[in-house]
Amino acid sequence: MKDLERKYPELKKLETYNYKFLALGMICPIAPTDVVCFLSAAVGIKYTTYILTVIVTNIPLLIFSSFIVINFSESLMGTVLVVASFVLVSIVSIKMWNTLKHKRST
Repeated sequence: MKDLERKYPELKKLETYNYKFLALGMICPIAPTDVVCFLSAAVGIKYTTYILTVIVTNIPLLIFSSFIVINFSESLMGTVLVVASFVLVSIVSIKMWNTLKHKRST
């Protein structure tokens, strides 16, 4: 971890927003969750906080994803729902990221 902190001093800022960063990384459809989980563990998130964050963010998304996949193959409305959901989750993720980034810079 010391080498990572020397090379990337921004990682120290992750300690402040650790579980929020983890939740955002789990929600964002294009974020590599393995990297997000590694960074959260590397900056010292508590195990119980880590597990609870992963469960709270993954279970609703998995249920929602399975619902979308079922509807996707059945109708045009399912296809529209898939696209709208992806856009909505992306917009929310970007807004959350920008809010965290703004808080970090102040």
